[in-house]
Amino acid sequence: MNTCSCNIIVRDSEEYIIPCLDSIAGAGCFSEIVIAIDSRSVDNTLPLIMSYRFPVNAFWYRWGYDAFAGARNAVLSQSKGDYIFWIDADERLQSGLCDLLAEADGCAYYVHQISNLPDGTYLDVPQVRLFPNLQGVQWEIPIHEQVSFSLNRLGIPILDSNCKVSHIGYDNDEKISEKHIRNFPILEEYIRTHTMRDEKLDYVKERYNESLGYLKSQGIIS
Repeated sequence: MNTCSCNIIVRDSEEYIIPCLDSIAGAGCFSEIVIAIDSRSVDNTLPLIMSYRFPVNAFWYRWGYDAFAGARNAVLSQSKGDYIFWIDADERLQSGLCDLLAEADGCAYYVHQISNLPDGTYLDVPQVRLFPNLQGVQWEIPIHEQVSFSLNRLGIPILDSNCKVSHIGYDNDEKISEKHIRNFPILEEYIRTHTMRDEKLDYVKERYNESLGYLKSQGIIS
């Protein structure tokens, strides 16, 4: 079976990281866990990671202009598996990944992120989460970062799957507002500094308009 590196980036994630790691270790199909810890992190995330029962390759990452894409590329560069799977601290891996990994043959795969929302409904977002660890594969765009642009350039097919991760980052309005407030200036700066229209700029503008609409609806900006 293909070997697989699990990639995680964290900052002040002591509340979430152990259940996340438990879901990964419990799957039984990862050859390693590689974690970049934001150098601005001040809580007990690092001690919790280093004392975890499953060996973890953790290192400090200095946050830069390329934001989330830069952090994910730093983790990717430390990973040795044939495949890469990524997850965030506020997510939990559900069943199905090991079966998907066993049949993977050079393709990348969507995994469905299931987010419970404050109104009792849920959001199902397919995201490219499992992909070959090949030269030329990289994360792009500082926020709402994407690996699919590089996969497309390399001609790697991206297929759907039944695999899921549960996401608890949208389970109350305060968390949703915090993320939009964090993301909005990064999106705004990307648009300001990238004037040549391409698929990445179009994607960022969509995410920008989503955040703008949300922040206006909440009276956070006028």
